[in-house]
Amino acid sequence: MSPITEVPRLRSRLERYSLVIVGLFISAGFLGANTLVGFDADMSTLIAVGVVFFFSLFAQTLINAHSDMQFRLAESNRVLESRVSERTLDLTRINVQLTDEIHLRQEAERLLRASESRYRTIFENAGTAIMICDHQGQVLLANSQLHDMLGYTAEELRDSNGWMAFMEVGQQARILRWSVENHATGSSPRCFESALQCKNGENKHFYVTMATILGRPEVLVSLVDISELKQAERRLFHQAFHDPLTDLPNRALFMEVLDMTLRRSRRNRECLFSVLYLDIDRFKYVNDSMGHLFGDQLLVRFANAIKTCLRDSDTVARMGGDEFAVLLDNVQGLEYTDVVVERITTMLRKPLDINGHEIFCAVSMGIMADCRAYENADDIIRDADAAMYEAKSAGGDCCKMFEKRMYRRFKRVLELETAMRKALENEEFVLHYQPIVSMKCGGVSSFEALARWQRKGFGLTPPAEFIPVAEETGLILPLGRWVLAKACEQMSLWQKTYPALADCSVCVNLSGRQFKDPDLEEHIMQVLQDTGLSPKSLKLEITENEVMHNPERAIELLGRIRKLGIKIMVDDFGTGYSSLSYLHRFPIDVLKLDRNFVDRLDTSTVPSDRKIVEAIVALAHGLNLEVVAEGVERVAQREFLAKLNCQFAQGFLYYRPMPPEMIREGYLDKSSGKILMPPNTHHPSLISHHP
Repeated sequence: MSPITEVPRLRSRLERYSLVIVGLFISAGFLGANTLVGFDADMSTLIAVGVVFFFSLFAQTLINAHSDMQFRLAESNRVLESRVSERTLDLTRINVQLTDEIHLRQEAERLLRASESRYRTIFENAGTAIMICDHQGQVLLANSQLHDMLGYTAEELRDSNGWMAFMEVGQQARILRWSVENHATGSSPRCFESALQCKNGENKHFYVTMATILGRPEVLVSLVDISELKQAERRLFHQAFHDPLTDLPNRALFMEVLDMTLRRSRRNRECLFSVLYLDIDRFKYVNDSMGHLFGDQLLVRFANAIKTCLRDSDTVARMGGDEFAVLLDNVQGLEYTDVVVERITTMLRKPLDINGHEIFCAVSMGIMADCRAYENADDIIRDADAAMYEAKSAGGDCCKMFEKRMYRRFKRVLELETAMRKALENEEFVLHYQPIVSMKCGGVSSFEALARWQRKGFGLTPPAEFIPVAEETGLILPLGRWVLAKACEQMSLWQKTYPALADCSVCVNLSGRQFKDPDLEEHIMQVLQDTGLSPKSLKLEITENEVMHNPERAIELLGRIRKLGIKIMVDDFGTGYSSLSYLHRFPIDVLKLDRNFVDRLDTSTVPSDRKIVEAIVALAHGLNLEVVAEGVERVAQREFLAKLNCQFAQGFLYYRPMPPEMIREGYLDKSSGKILMPPNTHHPSLISHHP
């Protein structure tokens, strides 16, 4: 033990025994004093000494007890003060914490009220119908727009069996199963279209988005009314796949239905189906004698009459012109085909009353009784068409069942193919050019190159007789290359010879086979280089059906060609099955309005005929595309197109196709670039007797 700590202990002990020590000293002093004065220590002295020592010991004990008590009291006070101080600090901290919590709670309540107000505003003014449901579909909360769309009040929604009770039963089960399985997982939202029944009994189409809330049983559902979009979609689909005159399915839709039927028959060999191909005999005579309007009415009446001979499961389509096709689906026996043929034949024995005129409508019919052996729908139509032509060749007004012995048409195709191969070698093909004029000033803007066959012993053969054969046999590829090279060479020569044609261009048709040619782009560049023709003086025409076979490839290929400076034209627009979702992506410059639409502008009584033309022209203008109207033959057609701001026109009203030697300086107005045609160019013959 160190001296520093020993001193306080010694002092403490001295204090506790100080009176005893003093008593001992007093007693010792008293005895010592008696001894010095000579007194002997007697009993009284000892008693006195003892009393002094006792009282000092007693007093010391009392003092020590008092000191101990004071020390304990002081210690108790200190502990008490310490505890009071600690409790005071604790209370202070608690008060501070309570104050902070009160402030935080007040701030949280303020923020909660602000957030609730903000989200309530969003919930009510989101521009769409929103509701919160449990995973059984029971509506817990809905905004006012939902009530406005469906017509139900909040109480009616809560009292119902859930919002899904307003949709189809099958869809209810799927959505309910998804909601139950995913309400606790927070999976990605589910989007779908659904028809819901409103309070007034109307069925509306909605785009529905369902999202689960992670950790909670509620489901957030939003509804966007797409009823008008669905109606527009149905109208567009109907227009794209139905004939505007008869309202029957067109060729594109019929081929789709036929292809599906063929695939189904492969899965079930017991599934029989038949195809009939009909062509109205002497329909051109009716058109020429009674007018196109009367011919249109005849087609409509004929289509309605055919439908009365069929079941609802059968399909009748207008394949083009006066040709119709019938699909007899799920035939129980081939006898049913005979029954339908007999019904049609019997029906056509009765005259059709059209505006007070009784017309007997005879048809040539090709019959494909059992089509299960075919691999694709095109072959079925090909053979049905061959059987129909067999009936037409037999004088018409009869039916022919397709048989394998019917090879006369195919023999002719083979003969034409052989002759065309020799014609390519002997340079028997020539090009005629039909001017395309500006409807604003009447000047020529371009020429369409049209192939003609100067066949030895047959005269000038029109393209309708050899182009289909060339397409079928593959000869269209070398023929198309020759046409492209010859047209570019001729245009280059004209521009060098006639300055008035410096800004004109030549339009060349690309066939489907050419468009699929992997060397097409390289060949075009080589032709331009060889002929010296500027790319801006060349326009390439492709039909909309060809580009829609493979839209992505078409976009890529046409884009590369267009980058060369060549303009792209879509021919026969409106007659195929182009997709509006792709149209704005195609790198094209010109739409050519099909002559079938133009032909009905001044003759048809169906308002939709003119509406379709207006829509196509407006669509082209909206996409910054030029429009060329084909087949303009009458002044009324020109005037109607001019009102629509159609930029260019092509047809017999202006010029017929002519050989290149007719386009020469003597017939050019150099100030306007307009070709001044001699009178005999309007002669209906294929060859004009030019000087």
